[in-house]
Amino acid sequence: MSQSTETIAAIATAPGQAGVGIVRVSGPRARAIARQMLGFEPRPRYAHYGPFHDDRGELIDEGLGLFFPNPHSFTG
Repeated sequence: MSQSTETIAAIATAPGQAGVGIVRVSGPRARAIARQMLGFEPRPRYAHYGPFHDDRGELIDEGLGLFFPNPHSFTG
């Protein structure tokens, strides 16, 4: 697998209806993005429930946030 220097985000929810939507973020800025969305430094490999915020601090939704630091995730 080739190494990428880009941070990527992708919808990971299966097509159709779902109770919870999933967005995966992977790459060098993943921790910073998780911190910004959750409002605090996420504990690795731990589910955090709470509000998600955009880059202006506006509420997007509530949900579960999980952070898997490199190299402990499938994508890196």
